[in-house]
Parts: sequence; structure tokens; C-alpha cells
Amino acid sequence: MEDEDTDWLLEKPVDYTSSFTQGESHVRSLGVFDLIALSYFCVSGGPYAIEGIGSAAPPLFAILSFIIIPIIWSAPLSLITAEVATMLPEDGGSVMWATTALGEHIGWINAMCSWMIFLLDSAVYPTVILAYIVESTGEIHLVYKWMITTAVVLLIGLINLRSANEAGATAVVLGIVSYIPFILLIIMVCVKKDVHPSIWFQTSFSPPSPDDLGSSSSSSS
Repeated sequence: MEDEDTDWLLEKPVDYTSSFTQGESHVRSLGVFDLIALSYFCVSGGPYAIEGIGSAAPPLFAILSFIIIPIIWSAPLSLITAEVATMLPEDGGSVMWATTALGEHIGWINAMCSWMIFLLDSAVYPTVILAYIVESTGEIHLVYKWMITTAVVLLIGLINLRSANEAGATAVVLGIVSYIPFILLIIMVCVKKDVHPSIWFQTSFSPPSPDDLGSSSSSSS
């Protein structure tokens, strides 16, 4: 019985590289911008639900977190993904990488973990969208909340059931739409000359003095 429980440790890794080393051609169905948009929404989903950082940490620490985390976390993962995906250009991503290196049992575990991660992560976005709607329109009935979240889930599901090209094009459009409010806010602040760089470097929650705001306004003008 013990030998059966540990047999998977002796499995021979599956080789998915033979078909690619023999010079077989593979058609790329996604463009560069489609791939960037899909990758972005798989790991981020837009600059939403991060407003609380402004009240949870001083401005300087919040800004540094947005600069440092992509460098120490996102950049290495991007390089690893690019290297392994180039070596194993096969549908399946990390599942195929784990299967090739460690066998089918570990590949199955990786697939189940990935499925659980995306299942739980997908539940976040309908909630975020509903929170913005409630904040804009006021409290709504529970039935309407269920209808909104269900409609968002069905819409996203239908898009993903279509072809990769349609999913990529939709991701590009959603990426542009999601950034429009932030671009408009930046333009409005710049036009009003209501930019105070001294606030960006605060390491405490104490508000800037009127003199700081006055000097910032005069320097920006």
C-alpha cells in the first residue's frame, strides 16, 4: 500500500518538447496587444479597488509599493514565463511546464491549484463592480445585486467560451475603457493646477501645511 502511494514520485516526466524540436509550425492566433491585454486582466484587472491604500499608508509608502512590487515580483515572473513558454509553446501554460519537469501527478496538482485560484479570483470582479455601482447610485435591493453579479459572471463566461481572438479583442477594449476615468481625472487635476508634489513624499498621515501647498502651486504654475 505504501509503495502505491509513492509510485507517482517515480513517474517519468512527460516530454512535450519533441514536436517543437522537429520544426513543426504553429500558427499564432493572438496579436501582441491582445496577448498583453489578456495577460494584464489575468493578473490585475485594472487599477480598481486600490483606493484604500491612500488611507491605509502614507503617500510615499503607497507610491513606493506601486514601484517596488512590480520590480521584485512581476518582472522575475515575466522573465520566467517568457523563457519557459518559449521552450514549451504548448497550450496549458504552467500545467504543461510542471508535467514536463515533474510528471503527470504534479501536473494534475498544478492544474487543480490553478483552477481554484482562477475560480476564487473570478469571484472578486463582480463584487468590485457591484461595489462601484452601489457607491454611485446608493444602496439597491438584494435581488438586483444578485442580478448584476450574475450578469457579469455570465458575460465574462460567454466571452471566454468564444475564440481566443474575440477574448483578446474584448480584453483590449475593456483595458482602454477601464483606464478612461483615471486619464480624465489626471487631465482635470492638471488643468486645475491642483497638483501638490510635496504631498507625495509624506511619510506620515499629517496633512501638508498651507505654506507647502502654496509653494507647490506656485512652482507648478
